[in-house]
Amino acid sequence: MMDGVQYTSIPEMLEKFLTQYYLQTTWLPPEIHLPDVPEDAGNIEILFSERRNGKFSFFYPRRGEKLRLLNMTAMNAEMIIREMLVKRDRRKDKIPDTGMPPSPQDYRIIS
Repeated sequence: MMDGVQYTSIPEMLEKFLTQYYLQTTWLPPEIHLPDVPEDAGNIEILFSERRNGKFSFFYPRRGEKLRLLNMTAMNAEMIIREMLVKRDRRKDKIPDTGMPPSPQDYRIIS
């Protein structure tokens, strides 16, 4: 996760995430659907095409099934992030800060 990172725009955030994430993977899909155009999208497409040894494209759905799926993934990601933050806050409240890394006994499964 990109803790403490602030961006001035969604296109900037998309560019940083896409390059950080997909340049660390061994597989790139032939296309990625996004809500907005990332900064330097043309150069990223070229870079990803070279890494794939094949065609790569960004798509920006504005209506239909692809837009519905894009919206659903955004809602799922937001829900996961909220759950992670709640769990983090619960751990902070339950585990005293001793300056030492927590031991396995310090964690409880919360369901």
